[in-house]
Amino acid sequence: MAKIAGAGQAPTHPVVPAVAGATPEEVAEGLALLELDPVAFAVHVLGFLPWGKQAEIMRAVAEHDRVSVASGHKIGKSTLAAAIALWFCITRDQGRVILKTSVGRQVREILWREVTRLYN
Repeated sequence: MAKIAGAGQAPTHPVVPAVAGATPEEVAEGLALLELDPVAFAVHVLGFLPWGKQAEIMRAVAEHDRVSVASGHKIGKSTLAAAIALWFCITRDQGRVILKTSVGRQVREILWREVTRLYN
């Protein structure tokens, strides 16, 4: 449960400790929790609030080696893929992700645009 900050206080969240004034142990604990929870990472680090199915898929990716999803057009697949890629890369030591689509143009024009948007 997020705490609402009073006047002059920095906001706090149980998953993401405020870095200013946090002990190294508190920061490490917050980062370890983010490594396990891509939804919390998306919300608190990227500022992206996944809708129900997106959150379900993100949790499945965190829990399983392989995840397959059947979906339609324009439902947020690219944003979801970008958020998962950033979560994996940022929360793991030397994390690397390969982004691939059936058409190379889609990687450049769609996926990378979403990665850049979420990262910035």
